[in-house]
Amino acid sequence: MKAKSQKGSLFQVRNLVLMSLLAALVVVLRLVTRVVNLKGVKGDGSAIRFMPAIIGKGLLPQFGSCTTINLLAGGLISLISPSEEGILTFVEYITSGLILDILYYIFRDYPRKPLFAGITNALANLTKLSTNLITYRFFLGLSWDIIFVGFSLACFTNAFFGFVFGYLASSIFRLLAKPIAYVTESPKA
Repeated sequence: MKAKSQKGSLFQVRNLVLMSLLAALVVVLRLVTRVVNLKGVKGDGSAIRFMPAIIGKGLLPQFGSCTTINLLAGGLISLISPSEEGILTFVEYITSGLILDILYYIFRDYPRKPLFAGITNALANLTKLSTNLITYRFFLGLSWDIIFVGFSLACFTNAFFGFVFGYLASSIFRLLAKPIAYVTESPKA
């Protein structure tokens, strides 16, 4: 009988464990970036938190892997570190994961290409920023004037840090791809 390859079902036990570990890494990175925060610079923390999703997309190229990682991470964050946004944090993570999954089909195999991984992470980070803007406006009742005051600077820093950490995530994935492939290969029968 032939063993299934890594490209099997997204919901195999092995894949679920890997996605859960990456989601836990996202939670740890969120807690660390909350403690060590660059004062006044927006976008650095969320860009770092998307790095495990990009690495996970390289390991699990099936559609929905980034969304599942961010779904698990958003659920864990909502439970462990409740904030004033509450369920909105969960929505931010789901939309960013969905964007990472969709962009995988536009920039084919972006985890192996640092430039495309940087662009993809920047777009995911800007998606998170846009989700924040929309949810702050409609759910918290803030006026558009207040929201757009710092929007241009926030867009620039979110895109910049998103690109830098996406590039870094791709570089880390490329370093780890061969050792991980060696460990996860199924033995020949």
